[in-house]
Amino acid sequence: MKMNKIYGLCAVQLIGVGVQLMNRVAGSMIVFLGVIGIILFVAREDMEHRKYKTCPKCKAQILKKARICPKCGNQYMQAVPEEALMEMIEQRCAEEEERTSEMIDCDFEKIEEVAVDTFTSFDGDIQEFLEKKDSQDNILTVN
Repeated sequence: MKMNKIYGLCAVQLIGVGVQLMNRVAGSMIVFLGVIGIILFVAREDMEHRKYKTCPKCKAQILKKARICPKCGNQYMQAVPEEALMEMIEQRCAEEEERTSEMIDCDFEKIEEVAVDTFTSFDGDIQEFLEKKDSQDNILTVN
């Protein structure tokens, strides 16, 4: 389907070349419009391609920012564990002796942002997230 549109725009350009034999200005305008059409078509396709990614399991087109495929449930990115976040904060605190309140607020804003991203990655299903977290905690306590 997409190739048919490009072939059609190329055909318009060829018609423009033929029309140039009779009327140079009209033929040039037709060729120009064909070129502009191809540029706009390719730019639009590229913009659409940037918004979506393909699920490796079900081949569905989903938004790039989604972490879970809504069709098959494939999880793309694992959430950052709390321990890793705490280690990062502790490491930064150790590197800097004096921290201003603005710097501390910035750290807490980052933590809040990660937490919000984690909750929204489950498409609002917080219960599923909590069950997963409980099962991970049980695994940690059993070992």
